[in-house]
Amino acid sequence: SPEKICELSREDRLPSNYQEVVRDHACKGYRILGLGFRKLEDLDLETLEKANRADFERDLTPVGLLVLKNKPKPQSEETIRDLNQAKIRTLMATGDNILTAINVAKEVMIVNPVDSVFTVEFAEEDNPLCDEIILTPDHEPTQTFNEREFSEVSCESQETLHFSLSRNIPEVLVDQNISFAFTGQTFIRLMSHVNRGHETPNNTNNDFHSFLLSRGKVFARMSPDHKTNLVETLQTQGFIVAMCGDGANDCGALKAADIGISIGENEASIAAPF
Repeated sequence: SPEKICELSREDRLPSNYQEVVRDHACKGYRILGLGFRKLEDLDLETLEKANRADFERDLTPVGLLVLKNKPKPQSEETIRDLNQAKIRTLMATGDNILTAINVAKEVMIVNPVDSVFTVEFAEEDNPLCDEIILTPDHEPTQTFNEREFSEVSCESQETLHFSLSRNIPEVLVDQNISFAFTGQTFIRLMSHVNRGHETPNNTNNDFHSFLLSRGKVFARMSPDHKTNLVETLQTQGFIVAMCGDGANDCGALKAADIGISIGENEASIAAPF
């Protein structure tokens, strides 16, 4: 992913507008691969055999982005419309960039194109005890408001919002046409907070967690285990879950779902046992 190439590259060799270019392409629905290299010298076969992958994948020089457009199938939007009309909740779980996923979700009507979509992330990525979340609109915000300042701000203003998970559901979010988007990492952290809340006597804040998940429409950068966890989480909330998958990465979720639907012609032998 472009994010991983950025993480593994030398900072002095990253273009200053790297993240801006990635974001711009992702917002347009493109799938993006980051490309980078590192020249290896004076290495013999014995050293190569004993080396770890991390020994080589560091101090890279980025060389560009491979940008792909994978258009949805023509029947996808019609199918999602039928499901929406039948009041069947539809979600997207994908390994793609979260902004790419949001764009595609709008294109096929998983998310209403006129609705506001906010990505959910934790304020402190490296602190598992942090319960402050940041809601960011799927385009560049113009300002940042903290919890004390946005009490009169409508979600239509598309500002970045900060909340504590320990509070009740903020009224500013309840009556709005909004959906939430999560990365797999954020989803797992949110579920860990839910589990800790269940273990706390007289806990009253799980409604906020449930509210976020109930409005969740897009789950991006999802690993196979993340997808399985999502299916199981929905089942614990009382939903009957049908999972559509087209690759080996979906097998765990296909097996966990009440209804597993393999839609890839070449993956039938993999998904058949489930």
